[in-house]
Amino acid sequence: MTAIGDSALRTPPALLARVRGKQREDAWLLSVDHPLRIGRWDRSGPRPDVDLWPDPRVSRDHARLWYRDRRWWIEDRGSKHGTRVGGWQIKGLGPAPLEPGAEIEIGDSVLMLAPPRWHRLRGRDLVVDLVVSPAVNYALTHCGRPVVERLAARNWSEAATETARLTFTLAPFGASSEIVVPPIEPSASIELPPPRLAIPGEALTGLTERAKDQLIVQIDGQPLRGNPIECWVLPYNEWSADDQDRLSLAAFVLPNHPLVAEVALAVSNRAGVHASAEDLLARVYKHLSDDWHLEYLFEPPSFESRSQKLRLPHQVLEASRERRGGGTCIDLALLFAACLENLGQQPMVAVLDLGASWHALVGCWQAIRTREEPLIEHPRRLRDEALWIDPTGCTRKHPERSSFENAVGKARRLLREQSMVFALDVAAARQIGVTPLPFSGEPLPSAAVAEAVEAARTLAGDGVTGTVALLLGLLADESGLTRRVVTACLGDVGAAVAGLTAARRADPPTTDASYRHALSLARERAKEARAPWVREEHLLVALLEVRSGRLDRALQEAGIDRRHLIEALRTVQAGSAKEELQASTACEISSFF
Repeated sequence: MTAIGDSALRTPPALLARVRGKQREDAWLLSVDHPLRIGRWDRSGPRPDVDLWPDPRVSRDHARLWYRDRRWWIEDRGSKHGTRVGGWQIKGLGPAPLEPGAEIEIGDSVLMLAPPRWHRLRGRDLVVDLVVSPAVNYALTHCGRPVVERLAARNWSEAATETARLTFTLAPFGASSEIVVPPIEPSASIELPPPRLAIPGEALTGLTERAKDQLIVQIDGQPLRGNPIECWVLPYNEWSADDQDRLSLAAFVLPNHPLVAEVALAVSNRAGVHASAEDLLARVYKHLSDDWHLEYLFEPPSFESRSQKLRLPHQVLEASRERRGGGTCIDLALLFAACLENLGQQPMVAVLDLGASWHALVGCWQAIRTREEPLIEHPRRLRDEALWIDPTGCTRKHPERSSFENAVGKARRLLREQSMVFALDVAAARQIGVTPLPFSGEPLPSAAVAEAVEAARTLAGDGVTGTVALLLGLLADESGLTRRVVTACLGDVGAAVAGLTAARRADPPTTDASYRHALSLARERAKEARAPWVREEHLLVALLEVRSGRLDRALQEAGIDRRHLIEALRTVQAGSAKEELQASTACEISSFF
């Protein structure tokens, strides 16, 4: 991980916003450099930092507000009428912590420590306060993170308001939601349920770079007044480093990914049934260190310091046949965590602040635990009760490459000497609904599909190919799905292959546009099924869907009817649970009739 630590730990600007009162100011900018005085100014002394004139029930030196240890504190200064925080009187109790969103009652005025990403809009007689997520992407919506996190309407007029309708639209997705605002009495405020903006998943999975969009808010069809509300829409593989988004990192731990399952199987075959957590962690480390050639890589290109693009398992273990790949420390930590979760352990990922950058470690509890907080900010228990490694030790880069024992030692030293930003308990995150992210992005060809394409090119020669050669390429796999389907349809695969081969030779070798279309459709079928691989069934369905005169003539020559072939495919799907065909693929086949 690189320089996201610089800005991620920088204290964001804070505002004290007016909720109720006769003051002219809507909000006061707070300084973290010195304590701020809250009071009512008169000509006999200096003006307070937060001046609540003309409220007569506010003392001249009413309260003090300051920032310490990454949080805000407030203390009543012995005022006549006291100070309430969240409804509790704090006069005479010393400093009290002030959480974002907390309301402060001082005299007849009410203030609020504005949460991060707070916005204020005005329309008709209403003041609308809302907290908007700084970013949206597939991982965040998958975790249930709303675009609008908090919504309140306030009446600062002298008369009750009438029923109104607030409409929220996130452009350009067209996601829209409407909230009814009931009548509000003068000087009153009400909390409203945040709007639910349903963004189509396919719109989010198709993004490869971030884009800045606007949240448009209207009241009874008219725009509200105020600053534009901007929201970043991130690619599917970009993790938001915002404090409120840390839990979403668990969604990128993919224990059921095919390559993760492959690594876990190799480890479990060697480890045995009763292997300890330490033994499993050591064996995963040794497998990735010795049996794979992994490079330490920089993060994928990104243009924002509040987030980082991540590599999914097939992007870390990119060349699975040659067992080569690579990633950043957090890419590798997420891969290790996925392997440990697949092996029945309780993995964790810790993020440390090294000053100029963040660094990720991976670990797991030594004993199975049933009750844990998803986010842990105190490192002592993590050092005493969990096992940790520095995942970069399994790469080929020197001096990072190290033995398992040295990777453990480095992790312990970093946990002891460096500041921890947070640690994520993946198992605890699962318990509150942060499940693994369904595969998003561009699927890769499976081994069966890659072999079929290569066979098609060989059959065609000189790089010129077509749908007939592609079908023959699928039939070349004697244990493949296509062979079983043709057998169910005709009973004689040899005759079908002979007929297709004769038809292919009869046609001149020209580039077939339907061939490229079939490959493109196969990728779309895999994406719709959230599959990381374009599998044989995706390609076969795509071949049956494209309209190709050359393929039609070849099927006729081979004595194959498209309709019968589709019916045979459905029969094989229904009768073969081992193939685990996606339900979405079966639905696609029904559309051919």
